[in-house]
Amino acid sequence: MGKSERLKGHNFERQVVHALRWIFHRCARGFQTRGGTNEEPDITNTPFYLEIKASKRNPSVAGALEQAEAATDGRMPVAICKKDREEPVVGMRMNHWLYMLEHGILNPNGCPRCQHKGTIPDKWKDYIDGSH
Repeated sequence: MGKSERLKGHNFERQVVHALRWIFHRCARGFQTRGGTNEEPDITNTPFYLEIKASKRNPSVAGALEQAEAATDGRMPVAICKKDREEPVVGMRMNHWLYMLEHGILNPNGCPRCQHKGTIPDKWKDYIDGSH
């Protein structure tokens, strides 16, 4: 990968961090993107294991998701991919997406089965209030 491709990827990571900070106040680019190891996600301090890809051609959402799944430390794996001059795409397994819908994370009416009313799971609250 050339320097311009790495720079494009790093810039996209910064854009994703900026977009996520309104919810996950302490999110930041992972240490690996600053020359560290591959033992943490591209973006840290979120309840997700995020794999971020930017490419001139169509980046493989499935490939990025598989990479996140192989490396996750137990957090929900998510891929965020962007083709040049197009909107980013978010990829995750359907069972994870359904979990988020059912538990009111994406559904303001909450979960019809467990009566959650648009609440955020306790294990996510530390990421949101900045105490993680």
